[in-house]
Amino acid sequence: MPFEDAEIDRALEAADRLQTWGTFGPQLRAMILLLRHSGLRIQDAACLERARLNDDKLFLYTQKTGETTVKNWNRVFQKLFATCDPPVVGGHPHRFRDTFAISLLLRGAELPNVSILLGHSSIRVTERHYSPWVKARQEQLEADVRLPSSPLRIARNDSAWRRRSLIRLVNLLIESESKTAA
Repeated sequence: MPFEDAEIDRALEAADRLQTWGTFGPQLRAMILLLRHSGLRIQDAACLERARLNDDKLFLYTQKTGETTVKNWNRVFQKLFATCDPPVVGGHPHRFRDTFAISLLLRGAELPNVSILLGHSSIRVTERHYSPWVKARQEQLEADVRLPSSPLRIARNDSAWRRRSLIRLVNLLIESESKTAA
């Protein structure tokens, strides 16, 4: 699940308070912003070299790093989220990646492009995790629900009618998903 804007603001404020904390404190704010606005995995962000930044472009590739770096950053983020006021429940570095992807999709970016930016091996991985946030899909589902004959628009107490309506609604959702995938 993505972070809410208020959670990111609280994390940035906590990072400012932790700036003098150990080796990672001075880097924490930059790491939050990098994760939020690049969609990088924590292991890629932790080992990113300044040479990969050219003008205002970031040249990326997926890399495998030592577990120690990732574990250390995960511990730093645990402390960060606990330090937030109020604490960010369920905070994890991967949620910045989710926030990045979902913000793109809600602004109308196409799923294949988001898949490339995330470095997924297949668009199916991206679909599995992020298809509920595809803007076109959401708009179509909302339009389907607004149809005059939509089961959600008619209120009845008949349980058989409700079963049929639920089946129609599920079929609409399946049709909508298959159109999106095509």
